Amino acid sequence: MNVCKSIFTLLILFTVFQISFGQQKIKDKSCQIPFELKLEKTGVLFLLLESQYFEPQKLKNLFLCLSQKRSNLAFLRITALSSDEELDRSIKEFTKPYNPLDSHRHFYFPKGQKPIEPPPPNYYRAFYYRYKNEYFEYSPNPQEWKMTTIALKNEGLKK
Repeated sequence: MNVCKSIFTLLILFTVFQISFGQQKIKDKSCQIPFELKLEKTGVLFLLLESQYFEPQKLKNLFLCLSQKRSNLAFLRITALSSDEELDRSIKEFTKPYNPLDSHRHFYFPKGQKPIEPPPPNYYRAFYYRYKNEYFEYSPNPQEWKMTTIALKNEGLKK
């Protein structure tokens, strides 16, 4: 009996180990839109999302659902990408130590400045932010860098 319990415990631990180190992909459907949560650190999430969900209403529903589940956090930032490769690159950029001398590719460019290269093919992106304001940006056209911003809440704006 104890041998069976030990084997069962080892199987559970192995499964948890696989899931926590990304060897097994799990689609979360708790917000009605399936996504793969690739990384979550306090207030920052990275999601892999299929391209058909990069529409304003679907993104809004997903982001508000995830935000509500993390309502205890004062700050929340969610990055949702359709490219697994680009998402992994973004996670590496986020998790590596900051070095101001690094010259790495950015998704944002100063006003009037154009990027040197086009986005990767079929590369949808969306970024959700909640601090004092709540809004998200998304790419309606994956072949362009242009993003569209949707305001959700502007309570922090003071005039």
